[in-house]
Amino acid sequence: MLINNLKAYIFFKNANFQIVFLSLIYILAALMGIKTMMPDINITPVWPATGIIFAFVLLMGYQSWPGVFIGSLISNFLLFNFFGYTFDYDSILAAVFISIGHTVEVLVGFILVKFYIKTDKIFVKTIDTFKFLGVSMFMSTIGAFITVGAYQYFELISYEDYVFKFVTLWIGSMVSLLLFTPFILSWNTKTSWVLTKNHFFEFIAFLLSISILWILWQIDFLSMPIEKSFPLLSIPFLLWLAFRFNLQASMTGILVLAQGTVFYTVDDLGPFVANNHQNSLLLLQIYIAVVSAMTIIISATVTERNEAQQKLIGFNENLEVKIQERTKELKEEISNRKKTEKELLTSNRDLIKANEELDNFVYSVSHDLRAPIASVLGLVNLAQLETDIKRVKTILEKIAKSAEQQDAFIKDILDLSRNARLEVENEIIDLSGMALDICQQLKYSGHNKPVEPEINIEKSSDFASDAKRLRVILNNLLSNAIRYSDDEKPEVIVDVKITKASVRIKISDNGIGIEKDHMPRIFDMFYRATDKNSGSGLGLYIVKETLNKLNGQVFLDSTPDKGTDVEIILPNNRNNLPPSNSKKKSAKAKIDQSSVAKKTDTTQKIEKA
Repeated sequence: MLINNLKAYIFFKNANFQIVFLSLIYILAALMGIKTMMPDINITPVWPATGIIFAFVLLMGYQSWPGVFIGSLISNFLLFNFFGYTFDYDSILAAVFISIGHTVEVLVGFILVKFYIKTDKIFVKTIDTFKFLGVSMFMSTIGAFITVGAYQYFELISYEDYVFKFVTLWIGSMVSLLLFTPFILSWNTKTSWVLTKNHFFEFIAFLLSISILWILWQIDFLSMPIEKSFPLLSIPFLLWLAFRFNLQASMTGILVLAQGTVFYTVDDLGPFVANNHQNSLLLLQIYIAVVSAMTIIISATVTERNEAQQKLIGFNENLEVKIQERTKELKEEISNRKKTEKELLTSNRDLIKANEELDNFVYSVSHDLRAPIASVLGLVNLAQLETDIKRVKTILEKIAKSAEQQDAFIKDILDLSRNARLEVENEIIDLSGMALDICQQLKYSGHNKPVEPEINIEKSSDFASDAKRLRVILNNLLSNAIRYSDDEKPEVIVDVKITKASVRIKISDNGIGIEKDHMPRIFDMFYRATDKNSGSGLGLYIVKETLNKLNGQVFLDSTPDKGTDVEIILPNNRNNLPPSNSKKKSAKAKIDQSSVAKKTDTTQKIEKA
């Protein structure tokens, strides 16, 4: 970029350097304009200094205006010398006034661009380009009015030449602004030239078209029509530059075309040669002004469209990303909502179940707690009326039995409460010792004669679980097996298989069994499958709830009048024991096992694998 390259020089930002720089540029541009003077008119078709200086003032800032005045003053002296004017008081004042006019012209344009267009990128948007056209017309009007007014006031031109000179100076300045200002400013814009194969083929087609026109121009009867139609034939090529390339390429093409047409017309050649030099000059200036304005407007339109297209592509990409992110969020939200709904349904079911169980629990507890108390009160009243000692003893035995029944019921309630409240505590368990201990406590619970369960254990690993909960489970299952076994020949068998992963405990009896109609509800709270024994109805419910707490399972199979088999499966939590407690509890289990073996003298068969 031009301005960025110039900023690399150490003196570019210096005000004195800018003044000298603009003065030299103005003088060089004026000399270039003098070379293109029309014969017999002494007017250049394009006054290049206006557009060039205005572009550099826009880049440098208004503080460089003295360079415009100095350059214009020196250039006017050169022009007066070229035109043959004598340097007297009037010509010097005229040069000063014209220089002031050119300086005011540039400063007014600078102010209008900064406060009306309000952007440094003038030729990016179409509306800003049209605004620049208006600014150029206004600037050219000021410059032409002051310049021609000074010429007329100091009688350097005749009154008859006033209108013509004003029009040609006005158009010349505007052409300069439309030609050189966009060209210079375009090199201050960061652009990327991306040449593709299509551009290469288009350039080949362009050269072929030019070659064909040149060949046709050499034909006698086609020479004049092609030459006169050149202004129209050049438009497609300019449109091609504006549509297919950036402003730099477009303005370069326009600049080359303008310089060629100016030199041809000055030499009385080309399509703009008319019956006199005045008309030729006006035709040339109008053509250059029109094609320059057309090119920068189309270029701005294409640039604006391309930027909008890029923004739209970026917006679509961002929109697609946002849609994907939002879709992902929605999926996660839907998944979380479904999970929450599922948890809520589960919670509702659990809550409904808990409410139903609580209602049943309150009703049954109140009934089962009051029944033994009512029985005890009735028996006490009856005992008070009795005088026979034997009958009083019988009544006392019944009172004791009612108290024991209430005590067992309260114990079941406590077991249920502990299971719900307390956390699982794993420790090494001696299943054989625990089973023997429970059997010793329950051996007389269902019959007048003791029931001696047969315990068979197959063990390949230590077993760890919650000892308190496992004792509750075994106590309930063994109690039922002993209580409901055959009255004449009671038989209870306990089979235990311990592995590294789990333990299987199967308890079988030869009792009355359970009817099939009762099987679906056998684990419900307070459900009794038989009235033979007055239990609380909580035993199997406690077993199932406790197993759930231990991640275990229970299976029950029963045949009426033949017996019942209950099998439970528990995970072996041997690997989940804290290292510090494993050895202590294992040693404690061995001590408990030896002490229990000394106390009992049963005929159980214990097989250790």
